[in-house]
Amino acid sequence: INSQTCLEENYNLFSSVLNIYNPHSEYTYLAGGALRRLITGEKLDSDWDFFFKTKKAVDVFAFYLFSQPKLYTIISNERRTMNTTIQFVLNSTNQEFKFQLIDFRYYENVSEVLDSFDFTLCMFGIEKDNLFYADTAMTDIRDKKLVPNKITYPISSTRRILKYAKDGYRLDTDGIKSFLCGISFSELYSEYDKEKGIVRNSGMSGG
Repeated sequence: INSQTCLEENYNLFSSVLNIYNPHSEYTYLAGGALRRLITGEKLDSDWDFFFKTKKAVDVFAFYLFSQPKLYTIISNERRTMNTTIQFVLNSTNQEFKFQLIDFRYYENVSEVLDSFDFTLCMFGIEKDNLFYADTAMTDIRDKKLVPNKITYPISSTRRILKYAKDGYRLDTDGIKSFLCGISFSELYSEYDKEKGIVRNSGMSGG
């Protein structure tokens, strides 16, 4: 746990995030590493990840941020393959935030969101007034243990292993086996092709 000052800053940041989230909580979920950092008392310098039940919910959430210039000053708005990242300042407190609106797929509930995560240490989510987390998430964080959950994007997950290693998290032997066994080579090739912009023929042609 970090200093009392850090905990107070985290509380204030989280309170501001909840004030934005709560009016949209019927169709929106807040989940991921920022919640882990909040629980462990680490500095909240990561993105806040929002997931949605429908496309309309994404549009309503984004419109709210952009339609309140007295409340929020938008710094940047970047569209990516799987999300839209909005960086802004809350004018009343001068707090700066980076929200990632995950919109490449939609989720019926926050449990579906958590089930899609690659490692248990990020499996924390809020739906309405409730906090949900994986059965072993708390102990895995305590033990600095990196435990694979579902490996859908192997290249991205490998990068995250390196990132978490800087914070002291490690894969043990069982974790390495679970990670390797969870890799689908078709998904590996697909992710590589998307990153490199490669288009492959779907079938083989005769000579």
